[in-house]
Amino acid sequence: VHLTEDQDLLASLNKSVLGKLTKFSESKTPGSMLRFRGGTLNPTERAAIHAFCEANDIVSRSEGPKDNRKLTLSFPKFLRKSEEGIAEVTNTGRIIKSAVDVDDNTKQK
Repeated sequence: VHLTEDQDLLASLNKSVLGKLTKFSESKTPGSMLRFRGGTLNPTERAAIHAFCEANDIVSRSEGPKDNRKLTLSFPKFLRKSEEGIAEVTNTGRIIKSAVDVDDNTKQK
């Protein structure tokens, strides 16, 4: 887990929330989601979690009215292989058999 300058804010989170966040971030399971119900987190806590997610390649999204915002965290569903040979996560949802399939214009007739 990557630590950020928002570590102090994270430390101030409710132990239950911090435990869920830590367990989720360590799982790194593609397609997994963690939802916090509206009213569970205050704006400062949501901001700290958003910063943590950004530093740890977790997608985070807040939605809903100002006083009852929900927060959803997720790991993208699909993996792709990077140039270094390390698996990276992508949201494209497109599976290809070869590089030729990336651009339909390059297919030979």
